Amino acid sequence: MELQKEVDLFLEKLRAGKNFSTHTIRGYRTDLYSYYAFAKDTFTKESVRSYIASLYEKNLIKKSVARHIAALRSFAKHLLALKIIQENPFLFIGTPKLDKSLPRVLTVAQVKEFLEMPDTKTYLGFRDRAIFELLYATGIRVEELCKLNRTDFQKGQYLVKIEGKGGAARIVPITKTASSFVEALLNHPERYLDGKKHRKQKESRAIFLSSRGTRITSRSIDRLCEQYKKELGIALPITPHVFRHSIATHLLENGMDLRLIQEILGHKSLSSTTIYTHVSHRLKHEVYHKTHPLAREV
Repeated sequence: MELQKEVDLFLEKLRAGKNFSTHTIRGYRTDLYSYYAFAKDTFTKESVRSYIASLYEKNLIKKSVARHIAALRSFAKHLLALKIIQENPFLFIGTPKLDKSLPRVLTVAQVKEFLEMPDTKTYLGFRDRAIFELLYATGIRVEELCKLNRTDFQKGQYLVKIEGKGGAARIVPITKTASSFVEALLNHPERYLDGKKHRKQKESRAIFLSSRGTRITSRSIDRLCEQYKKELGIALPITPHVFRHSIATHLLENGMDLRLIQEILGHKSLSSTTIYTHVSHRLKHEVYHKTHPLAREV
């Protein structure tokens, strides 16, 4: 069996479907290529166990090991379905039990400070502000934001259509501020002209463009978050997903129904949304002990 060839065919199959995000597929590629570098064309119970053992020897955290196992297990199912292998190497291999951790969130003040970082006098700075406004307004996943088209933005109605996991679409309300930034970005005169730091629009359908004029990627947005975080000097990690966690927590703290938050975020299960109740309780506890005049007295 030519394992690398089968890995590439498997990844192409995932891209053709709509059940996996580009982020997940990119992670699968990294993990499966890592396995190939370790075991070459061997994919047996013994080689898989040896590979997993090597991950623990490298002192990888449980979450990383679990991710590798998930990628390999999915690949094994693919090979079994095609009858390329006859025995499931994961039959008696479990996934490490993960320590439960609460999502990290920003305060409203930190969000406001971050939103004001981009220089909106420049075209790219204006684009960045529009991206961050929409991330916080909707809790949209970064892959979903990258896929947004002009036709998904409902001008004047403060709504945006989001294509989620598995191709499931949802209509989400957005703030007037986010709406005005998106609308102004689509009509920005420099969008249609070559500049010193950007090329004119090449992808006419996309809302958000890269500096090359093509549809922006999730990696580019990750880098933007990291860039502005360093400029702001915040020690907390700031990623697109932190915006998602933050707005969900803030909405809950302001009284929004949990099921409505579930619909906005595009969670299939309510259990995925209930974690924000724990975050909200934790934040209230921290704020109480920081602000109550007698809280620090012993």
